[in-house]
Amino acid sequence: MASVYHGSDAHLATVLAHEVGHIVARHHAEKETRSTWVYFIHDMLNRFVTIDFAQRVLPLVPLLPFNRRLEMEADYIGLLLMAAAGYDPRCAPIIYDEFDKYEELKESRNKFKLGGFLSSHPPGRKRAQALDRPRIMEEALVLYNNVKAKRGDES
Repeated sequence: MASVYHGSDAHLATVLAHEVGHIVARHHAEKETRSTWVYFIHDMLNRFVTIDFAQRVLPLVPLLPFNRRLEMEADYIGLLLMAAAGYDPRCAPIIYDEFDKYEELKESRNKFKLGGFLSSHPPGRKRAQALDRPRIMEEALVLYNNVKAKRGDES
């Protein structure tokens, strides 16, 4: 199932740039602010609902779409960062698509399926499609080509 990018510098650059994208966007601070409100509402509801399910799941549910949005934002920032660092951004959608295939394989082995409802990350295919949109990829390719031109790369 491994592609030419698996284990390559481009693969590592995609993953690292995504994580740096979270830092650049200050997602940790954003999550903390949101969590404070979610837990406040959770505590208020807990005064009336004492079901264990509510105590364990309720705090997570409002954060999931928010987390998925942050992941997509980190993907975009990461794409631009990797391109600006001289890594071909066209490999990122391929790598995210591979993540999706890995997740499908993992989920097929799991007997308890919720169709990704409780996943904090969007499906790899959706992430790949978002990064591969012409406007986004063109923006990344401009950065990448500028870096190549400054280095004098012909390839």
